[in-house]
Formats: sequence, C-alpha cells, structure tokens
Amino acid sequence: MAHAPVAQLDRAMASGAMCRTFESCQAHICVNDGVQFHSSAASHPMDTNTYPNPISLASTERWIVPFADSGHWRVGIYNPEFTSSGEITILEKHSCPELFICRKGRMGLVIGNGNREKIVVLSDGEAILVTDYHNGFRIDEIGDFLVVERTAFTTEYIDRKTGKIIRIVETSE
Repeated sequence: MAHAPVAQLDRAMASGAMCRTFESCQAHICVNDGVQFHSSAASHPMDTNTYPNPISLASTERWIVPFADSGHWRVGIYNPEFTSSGEITILEKHSCPELFICRKGRMGLVIGNGNREKIVVLSDGEAILVTDYHNGFRIDEIGDFLVVERTAFTTEYIDRKTGKIIRIVETSE
C-alpha cells in the first residue's frame, strides 16, 4: 500500500468518499457499514479479493470466535447455557477486561467477587466492561452476547457460593 500524507487521507475520508479512488493521495477508500478499508490506488474498487466477505454470526454453539487479531484481540459469540442466574454455580474472571455487548434479546450477567454479587440485565445494543468474576445467562431465548477480549489471558474459576478457587486456566493463541 502506498502511504499518503495523513492530511491527504483525512481530506479524502472527510469528503464522504464511498469506494472512490483518490489519485492525489494514492489511496482507495471504501466504507462498508461504518468500517473503513484502505488499499492502494492500484486496487480496483470492485475487486472482491481486496475486501473480506461477510460471514454469518448466527450460532447455536456456546462459544465461537469468528474474528481475531493474533496477539491482540478476539471477538466471540457467547450463547450461555443458563436461562436464569439461579442455575449458575461457577464464576470466572480473566486477567484482562472483557467487553460484553448484548446483540439481541435480553441477557443477564452475574458479576461479583465471591462475597458480593450483582445481577446485570442488558437489552439489545447495551454493553458492559467486566473486570470481576462473572457468568452469563439468557433471559430471552433469542439472546446472545458479542464478547471482545484479548487473545492470551488467565482465567480463574471460583465456586459461586464459597468463593473458593476451583481451577486456573491459561489461554493462549
């Protein structure tokens, strides 16, 4: 990719470019649903090999990871197996924050430290950054979470009633 001065790219993006080539800055700008892709001016706007194809995020699996940036972050779809907070017996905590985004329906999270806990209910489009022990449940059958987290971390699992550590798991790429 030929890199243009930042000011030229900024002007190109500010002009409302939608899949247009800007010869002066040797950049091709394409905006698709708010996500910007940049390529060299040599790329043709209709070249489907330049841009990723959409994938379905529909899943009945408990956890899938459709996107990741190795060494940095991953995005997963989380379909909790629990349908109420009362079913949850184990809480987990990562060594880094996790962003939970309720994609559809109403979803719940039990968040606590082993001694005190709070039930948080999220609706379509709501999000919460979690740094404490937690576990999720579905209030609405159609609900699920989009979860953003690092690709490498440690997870500590505790018994919800006693707060005692059950196990520690290292996750790496």
